[in-house]
Amino acid sequence: LQTRAEDRGDHFVVNGQKVWTSYADKADWIFCLVRTDPTASKHTGISFVLFDMATPGVSTRPITLISGKSPFCETFFDDVRVEKHNLVGELNGGWTIAKYLLTH
Repeated sequence: LQTRAEDRGDHFVVNGQKVWTSYADKADWIFCLVRTDPTASKHTGISFVLFDMATPGVSTRPITLISGKSPFCETFFDDVRVEKHNLVGELNGGWTIAKYLLTH
C-alpha cells in the first residue's frame, strides 16, 4: 500500500495514488485505504477514510481499455487534507474493514 496519510493533529494529509478505481471521474466521494503507521507490519497500520472527490489535491486520469471505454481511473492524491472525522472505524483498523467488505 503506497498511499500515505500523515497525522497533522485534527486532520490527515494524504499522498499517493489508487489504480483501477471504478468511475472515479464521476464519483462525488471516495473510500480509500491509507497507510497511517509506516512502521507497522504489512496488514496493520492501515486506516480507512472517506473524503470528497472535490477536495483540493484529488485528480483522476481515465484508463482507456482496448474497447475504447474508460470505466476505471488512476486517482491521485497530492497533499489532500482529510479531516479526522472522515476516519471510518478506528485508526489503523482499516484492514479489518477491508476484509469484511471484500467478503460481502
